[in-house]
Amino acid sequence: MVHSKTSNAHSAIDENQETKLLKKKIDELTTALADAQLRSVGLKTSIEIEETELKKNIRKKHVTKRS
Repeated sequence: MVHSKTSNAHSAIDENQETKLLKKKIDELTTALADAQLRSVGLKTSIEIEETELKKNIRKKHVTKRS
């Protein structure tokens, strides 16, 4: 019976470590997403300012191609 208690203890430690790693990864991904969203807003704002100052459309026009 000692072996199964030891095995269960190791399993619990492994799960705890995995949980900590997953939480850390979630935090990293959340930060990366927030950074990407901030960058996107910044780029869109820059384009809008340039378009206003130049009085010209900078953005690509989405043209659908015929097959």
